[in-house]
Amino acid sequence: GFVRNSYLENGGNMLFGLDNNVANTKTRGLMGNIYLTVNLLKGLKFTTRQSLEWEQQYKTNFTAAAPTYLTNGVVGVNQARKENRQTFHTITDFLLDYNKQFNDVHNLSVLLGYSIEEWQRETLEAFRAGTPNNDIQFVGAGDPATQTNDNRFYDWGFLSMFGRLNYSFQDKYLIGATVRRDGSSKLAQGNRFGVFPS
Repeated sequence: GFVRNSYLENGGNMLFGLDNNVANTKTRGLMGNIYLTVNLLKGLKFTTRQSLEWEQQYKTNFTAAAPTYLTNGVVGVNQARKENRQTFHTITDFLLDYNKQFNDVHNLSVLLGYSIEEWQRETLEAFRAGTPNNDIQFVGAGDPATQTNDNRFYDWGFLSMFGRLNYSFQDKYLIGATVRRDGSSKLAQGNRFGVFPS
Protein backbone atom coordinates (compact mmCIF):
# COMPACT_ATOMS: atom_id res chain seq x y z
CA GLY A 1 0.00 0.00 0.00
CA PHE A 2 0.91 3.68 0.02
CA VAL A 3 3.43 4.67 2.69
CA ARG A 4 3.68 8.26 3.81
CA ASN A 5 7.16 9.67 4.19
CA SER A 6 7.21 12.79 6.36
CA TYR A 7 10.70 13.74 5.22
CA LEU A 8 9.42 14.19 1.69
CA GLU A 9 6.09 15.68 2.75
CA ASN A 10 7.75 18.58 4.54
CA GLY A 11 9.75 19.44 1.44
CA GLY A 12 12.83 17.49 2.49
CA ASN A 13 14.09 19.32 5.59
CA MET A 14 17.81 18.98 4.93
CA LEU A 15 19.04 19.35 8.50
CA PHE A 16 16.61 16.75 9.81
CA GLY A 17 17.54 14.37 7.02
CA LEU A 18 21.27 14.79 7.59
CA ASP A 19 20.91 14.19 11.32
CA ASN A 20 18.49 11.26 11.27
CA ASN A 21 18.52 9.41 7.96
CA VAL A 22 20.94 6.52 7.48
CA ALA A 23 22.64 5.32 4.29
CA ASN A 24 25.46 2.92 5.07
CA THR A 25 27.31 0.48 2.83
CA LYS A 26 29.74 -2.12 4.14
CA THR A 27 31.89 -3.94 1.63
CA ARG A 28 34.36 -6.75 2.01
CA GLY A 29 36.12 -8.68 -0.70
CA LEU A 30 38.92 -10.93 -1.78
CA MET A 31 41.09 -10.93 -4.89
CA GLY A 32 43.73 -13.45 -5.84
CA ASN A 33 45.70 -15.04 -8.66
CA ILE A 34 47.47 -18.38 -8.89
CA TYR A 35 49.31 -20.10 -11.71
CA LEU A 36 51.26 -23.29 -12.40
CA THR A 37 53.72 -23.99 -15.22
CA VAL A 38 54.92 -27.49 -16.09
CA ASN A 39 57.67 -28.28 -18.61
CA LEU A 40 56.35 -31.32 -20.46
CA LEU A 41 59.12 -31.72 -23.05
CA LYS A 42 62.01 -29.68 -24.30
CA GLY A 43 60.44 -26.51 -25.70
CA LEU A 44 56.92 -27.51 -24.64
CA LYS A 45 55.27 -26.17 -21.50
CA PHE A 46 51.79 -26.16 -20.03
CA THR A 47 50.46 -23.27 -17.91
CA THR A 48 47.24 -22.93 -16.00
CA ARG A 49 46.12 -19.66 -14.40
CA GLN A 50 43.24 -18.88 -12.09
CA SER A 51 42.02 -15.49 -10.89
CA LEU A 52 39.22 -14.94 -8.39
CA GLU A 53 37.36 -11.85 -7.25
CA TRP A 54 34.73 -12.08 -4.49
CA GLU A 55 32.76 -9.20 -3.03
CA GLN A 56 30.01 -8.97 -0.44
CA GLN A 57 28.13 -5.73 0.04
CA TYR A 58 25.63 -4.96 2.79
CA LYS A 59 23.49 -1.83 2.53
CA THR A 60 21.33 -0.19 5.18
CA ASN A 61 18.95 2.66 4.35
CA PHE A 62 16.68 4.23 6.92
CA THR A 63 14.46 7.25 6.36
CA ALA A 64 13.39 8.71 9.66
CA ALA A 65 9.88 9.95 10.42
CA ALA A 66 10.04 13.71 10.92
CA PRO A 67 8.37 15.22 14.00
CA THR A 68 4.96 16.79 13.51
CA TYR A 69 6.27 20.32 14.02
CA LEU A 70 8.15 19.92 10.74
CA THR A 71 5.19 18.41 8.89
CA ASN A 72 2.33 20.73 9.78
CA GLY A 73 0.93 18.17 12.19
CA VAL A 74 1.06 15.22 9.79
CA VAL A 75 2.30 12.05 11.49
CA GLY A 76 5.06 10.57 9.36
CA VAL A 77 6.13 6.97 8.88
CA ASN A 78 9.75 5.89 8.86
CA GLN A 79 11.15 3.39 6.35
CA ALA A 80 13.82 0.69 6.68
CA ARG A 81 15.50 -1.12 3.79
CA LYS A 82 18.28 -3.71 3.81
CA GLU A 83 20.18 -5.20 0.87
CA ASN A 84 22.76 -7.97 0.76
CA ARG A 85 24.72 -8.48 -2.47
CA GLN A 86 27.34 -11.12 -3.26
CA THR A 87 29.45 -11.24 -6.42
CA PHE A 88 31.85 -13.88 -7.80
CA HIS A 89 34.13 -13.32 -10.82
CA THR A 90 36.55 -16.02 -12.00
CA ILE A 91 38.87 -16.41 -14.99
CA THR A 92 40.56 -19.72 -15.76
CA ASP A 93 43.17 -20.13 -18.51
CA PHE A 94 44.89 -23.22 -19.93
CA LEU A 95 47.90 -22.59 -22.20
CA LEU A 96 50.09 -24.94 -24.22
CA ASP A 97 53.23 -23.21 -25.52
CA TYR A 98 55.81 -24.72 -27.91
CA ASN A 99 59.04 -23.02 -29.03
CA LYS A 100 61.67 -24.63 -31.24
CA GLN A 101 64.73 -23.46 -33.17
CA PHE A 102 66.01 -25.39 -36.19
CA ASN A 103 69.51 -25.08 -37.64
CA ASP A 104 70.02 -21.77 -35.84
CA VAL A 105 67.96 -19.92 -38.45
CA HIS A 106 64.41 -21.21 -38.18
CA ASN A 107 62.28 -20.30 -35.16
CA LEU A 108 58.84 -21.76 -34.59
CA SER A 109 56.41 -20.73 -31.87
CA VAL A 110 52.97 -22.27 -31.32
CA LEU A 111 50.47 -21.31 -28.65
CA LEU A 112 47.14 -23.01 -27.94
CA GLY A 113 44.78 -21.67 -25.32
CA TYR A 114 41.43 -22.23 -23.65
CA SER A 115 39.88 -19.57 -21.39
CA ILE A 116 36.70 -19.48 -19.28
CA GLU A 117 35.34 -16.37 -17.58
CA GLU A 118 32.31 -16.46 -15.26
CA TRP A 119 30.48 -13.71 -13.35
CA GLN A 120 27.65 -14.25 -10.85
CA ARG A 121 25.74 -11.93 -8.54
CA GLU A 122 22.88 -12.55 -6.12
CA THR A 123 20.96 -9.80 -4.33
CA LEU A 124 18.51 -10.02 -1.45
CA GLU A 125 16.43 -7.00 -0.42
CA ALA A 126 13.87 -6.41 2.33
CA PHE A 127 11.73 -3.38 3.16
CA ARG A 128 9.23 -2.36 5.82
CA ALA A 129 7.86 0.94 7.03
CA GLY A 130 6.66 1.97 10.46
CA THR A 131 9.12 0.79 13.08
CA PRO A 132 8.12 1.88 16.63
CA ASN A 133 10.50 4.87 16.56
CA ASN A 134 13.50 6.28 14.72
CA ASP A 135 15.94 4.53 17.05
CA ILE A 136 14.73 1.10 15.91
CA GLN A 137 16.03 0.70 12.39
CA PHE A 138 15.55 -3.01 11.73
CA VAL A 139 13.27 -4.19 8.94
CA GLY A 140 11.69 -6.86 11.14
CA ALA A 141 10.39 -4.19 13.53
CA GLY A 142 8.30 -2.52 10.83
CA ASP A 143 4.68 -3.06 9.86
CA PRO A 144 4.29 -6.45 8.06
CA ALA A 145 1.56 -4.95 5.89
CA THR A 146 4.14 -2.70 4.19
CA GLN A 147 6.66 -5.47 3.59
CA THR A 148 8.31 -6.06 0.22
CA ASN A 149 11.06 -8.60 -0.52
CA ASP A 150 13.18 -9.21 -3.58
CA ASN A 151 15.75 -11.87 -4.46
CA ARG A 152 17.55 -11.74 -7.82
CA PHE A 153 20.33 -13.62 -9.58
CA TYR A 154 22.47 -12.45 -12.50
CA ASP A 155 25.19 -14.29 -14.37
CA TRP A 156 27.14 -14.34 -17.61
CA GLY A 157 29.97 -16.36 -19.09
CA PHE A 158 32.66 -15.98 -21.73
CA LEU A 159 34.49 -18.85 -23.44
CA SER A 160 37.48 -18.55 -25.75
CA MET A 161 39.61 -21.04 -27.67
CA PHE A 162 42.58 -19.64 -29.54
CA GLY A 163 45.74 -20.53 -31.38
CA ARG A 164 48.77 -18.59 -32.57
CA LEU A 165 51.56 -19.61 -34.94
CA ASN A 166 54.74 -17.58 -35.50
CA TYR A 167 57.66 -18.46 -37.77
CA SER A 168 60.80 -16.43 -38.29
CA PHE A 169 63.83 -16.91 -40.49
CA GLN A 170 67.15 -15.58 -39.22
CA ASP A 171 65.17 -13.28 -36.94
CA LYS A 172 64.55 -11.05 -39.97
CA TYR A 173 61.48 -12.43 -41.68
CA LEU A 174 58.34 -13.19 -39.73
CA ILE A 175 55.10 -14.94 -40.60
CA GLY A 176 52.30 -15.13 -38.09
CA ALA A 177 48.72 -16.31 -37.89
CA THR A 178 46.11 -16.20 -35.15
CA VAL A 179 42.65 -17.66 -34.89
CA ARG A 180 40.20 -17.62 -32.01
CA ARG A 181 36.68 -18.82 -31.36
CA ASP A 182 34.83 -16.77 -28.75
CA GLY A 183 31.44 -17.29 -27.17
CA SER A 184 29.40 -15.11 -24.82
CA SER A 185 26.21 -15.89 -22.91
CA LYS A 186 25.25 -12.22 -23.26
CA LEU A 187 24.43 -12.77 -26.93
CA ALA A 188 21.23 -14.31 -28.30
CA GLN A 189 20.93 -18.08 -28.55
CA GLY A 190 22.30 -19.23 -31.89
CA ASN A 191 24.62 -16.23 -32.22
CA ARG A 192 26.80 -16.71 -29.18
CA PHE A 193 29.93 -18.00 -30.94
CA GLY A 194 32.11 -16.49 -33.59
CA VAL A 195 35.46 -17.30 -35.25
CA PHE A 196 38.00 -14.49 -35.66
CA PRO A 197 41.11 -15.23 -37.79
CA SER A 198 43.94 -12.79 -38.33
